[in-house]
Amino acid sequence: PSQTVEVAFEMRAVAIGSAVLTARVSASGAPADALELKLPILGQQPPVQLATSRALVATAAPSLWREGISLPRAVPGSGSLTATFGAGRLPAVEAIASALLRAAD
Repeated sequence: PSQTVEVAFEMRAVAIGSAVLTARVSASGAPADALELKLPILGQQPPVQLATSRALVATAAPSLWREGISLPRAVPGSGSLTATFGAGRLPAVEAIASALLRAAD
């Protein structure tokens, strides 16, 4: 009747969002108590920044090349990609300043 019992179990989220955990207890086949929790499902890691750069030489003809990055593994539906392009070092300086400001909050 007035006993405390610990019940351990594993849960796994398959996507970012929210989940509802419902637990029901019965005694002698009749409902005795219940609990419902709404849980936020968050990402497993902080944001990751990747960068690449290439020095350009001013010419009259276009200078074309391919650039590639390998994105880290992530939970489906949890990632986003933002690309910044620019000339000189200003985009990198702005990105670092922005990351430092976010870390300070």
